Amino acid sequence: MKNKNFALIGCLAFALLIRLVYLNRYPIGITHDELNYIIAAKSLFWTHSFSPGTAPAVLPTIMSNFTVTVAEIPVLILAPLVGLFPTSLFASRVVGSILSVLNVLAVYFIALHLTKKRLTALICALLMAVNPWSMLMGRTIFEVNFFVAFFLWGFLVLLKSKSWKIFYALPLYLLGFFSYTGGQLAFFLFIIITLIYHYFTCNRDKRGLKIYLAFFGIILAVLVGYIFVATRNQSFKARGSELYLPNQPVISETVDKERKLAIQTPISSLFINKVTVYFSGFIDKYLNTFSVNTLFLNGELRAAFSYQTHGTLYLIDFLFIIIGLSGLFMINKKGWMLLMVILIGCSITSGLNVVENSYSQRVGLIYPFLVILSGIGVATVLSMAKSRRIECSLSIIIATIYLISLINLLYIYFIRFPIYASDGWFFQDRVVSKYINSTEGIFPDTKIFVYTSEPKIVFEEYLFYINAYNGARIKSINERLDQKSYTLDNVLFTDVCPRKISDKNTVVIFDGSFSCDSLARLTPLVRITRLKDVNENYLIYNDKICKNLELNRYVLSSAYQDFSIEKQSVGEFCLNWITKIK
Repeated sequence: MKNKNFALIGCLAFALLIRLVYLNRYPIGITHDELNYIIAAKSLFWTHSFSPGTAPAVLPTIMSNFTVTVAEIPVLILAPLVGLFPTSLFASRVVGSILSVLNVLAVYFIALHLTKKRLTALICALLMAVNPWSMLMGRTIFEVNFFVAFFLWGFLVLLKSKSWKIFYALPLYLLGFFSYTGGQLAFFLFIIITLIYHYFTCNRDKRGLKIYLAFFGIILAVLVGYIFVATRNQSFKARGSELYLPNQPVISETVDKERKLAIQTPISSLFINKVTVYFSGFIDKYLNTFSVNTLFLNGELRAAFSYQTHGTLYLIDFLFIIIGLSGLFMINKKGWMLLMVILIGCSITSGLNVVENSYSQRVGLIYPFLVILSGIGVATVLSMAKSRRIECSLSIIIATIYLISLINLLYIYFIRFPIYASDGWFFQDRVVSKYINSTEGIFPDTKIFVYTSEPKIVFEEYLFYINAYNGARIKSINERLDQKSYTLDNVLFTDVCPRKISDKNTVVIFDGSFSCDSLARLTPLVRITRLKDVNENYLIYNDKICKNLELNRYVLSSAYQDFSIEKQSVGEFCLNWITKIK
């Protein structure tokens, strides 16, 4: 018993280590989604209100101008944890790492409940500790870390409770429910599925049905209330159009297009209509959740939610999940049914979004259970050994395969991922923030204009990297945000194309994709480029800090040795990250 407890502690310590190591450096930037929560949390801590332009998902707001919505629970949790401290990549993400490790521990206890075997539970925890999805998400502050932790631990509290004490799980379930916008249907299904499971496996007094019905009634009321309030909240308009529903214009457009590409017959409307087109689109999005390519090979497209060259799970997990399905069915049929229904039911949100095929957050609840199946698969293989010697040999082989897989993943994450996925982590905004801050430090009277199609979020990235959004300064910055005046000292961020650049002393920075004739005519220019190629993220006119240096035409590989650009001297920074066009 003690040895297995030590093994579990070691597993958790290792999980924490690989989530915290170099967290101040990797990922190499902060995404806009993460930044929305950090800015909102710091604003809430210092001003007791959400930052202007970032609206709460459900709570009523008087904001007339907002561009994003955020779930309330992560903001409320982060407010006291990040509010007091200077902005940094480590401080912003350490909460996500801790929650991710708590999920590893939750997987251990859930697997122990399902199998009644400590060794199997430990194997599941080990696989969760090194799982690619868990590691990637655990080094961020994405909402998935919050709601997965709340729902897994809520389920564990439910399993340990009897009679009316099942309501002890309700607070955790509600915290999870309000930790992410857009997953409420899947959250509702998870709660109902686990409630039904508890009734048939843990409830010995079948006369206690009314307690479960009361629990169900509360959750149903929360769901209906959420939908009622959210759809009437003005912030819902910002994301309501992202839902994939039958009344979407794209459905009618697809129907018209498909009918034009078919021979006209009286029965065409029976086969090509809004119902068939919508159902086909929904099924396509839904089944992609279980795509072998997404789960085991290349992951999804967006860098923030995927390695892009590695799946959500290891390739070897594919084999063990199949074996685990059989192994769990043999030892616990009700547990097998629980996992099947969770996997099928809690993936439904993947078919209800039109923005992009993204799964790491939308179906985040299913991944811990896939890992559990994989762990049971490993334990099943080991149990089939006819002798202790064969079992040890199999253990060494399996451990070696996972070790090689982990080393390969770490190589991708720390060596390759920062380069080919730099734009996914908005590293260009970090570079331009350093450039602006350095220019201001050397030439304090120089005006700097930044032209971009997204001035608010680029301005907030700048505030984050120069640690300006802190303390009493937050109130004055919020006033400017509320007026859509994205300025700080002599720096202006705007999406308005200037007629001409009259002040030849002004430093002008503009997004490479920003369409503006007066900016397109400016010359000479230096640039900030994407790391994997020479795609121009930002162009700089009237450069003052790098002009006396012999700049390279592209970022040299030697620059990749250190991404802590805030600590670099101006000269080192220019030679590493600022390039010339010719």
